[in-house]
Amino acid sequence: MKSWHLITWGIVLWSSLLLAGCSGLPLWLETPEAKRNPAASVAPLTAEQAVLQQFAWVQRAAAEQLERELPALEEVFALQPVERHRLRLAVTLGFADCRGCDRQRAVELFQQSQREAEEDTTRTLAAMFLDLLETRTQLEARGTELARQRQAAQALQQQLGALQEKLDALTSIEESLHQRE
Repeated sequence: MKSWHLITWGIVLWSSLLLAGCSGLPLWLETPEAKRNPAASVAPLTAEQAVLQQFAWVQRAAAEQLERELPALEEVFALQPVERHRLRLAVTLGFADCRGCDRQRAVELFQQSQREAEEDTTRTLAAMFLDLLETRTQLEARGTELARQRQAAQALQQQLGALQEKLDALTSIEESLHQRE
């Protein structure tokens, strides 16, 4: 029973490494060709992996890096309008915070991928990113509304404080008038 679990976990670990873009082969399994030419042992990323890698990079990249990357992505997509480049551009346009970013264009590119992609996984990935982008937009709108409401509440609190001071002053005047009588 334990050997079954070890085999299962080995398969899961190896699969995870492959999906993460790692080679996944232990050193003792590498071929002599792979040792002479390391690039031969690394499989190219699938379109989905490239898009997910782009998303991860966009989340941690600085604005300056994003502003340099965006024109290059635009140029690559213009030269080769394939799904991989469309989705990488859409991810950058939609999820990055830089001057050239355009969420509406990202939505259009994601929708185009949903309609035109040949593979189900690509259409599903586009739908997932589109949903994530719409959710993010809604959350940002709610955050903006909450900030506006918080600011209005603070203004009302200040007005309430000023009115309380005036009421206290009037009460003090009224007490002093009663004491004089």
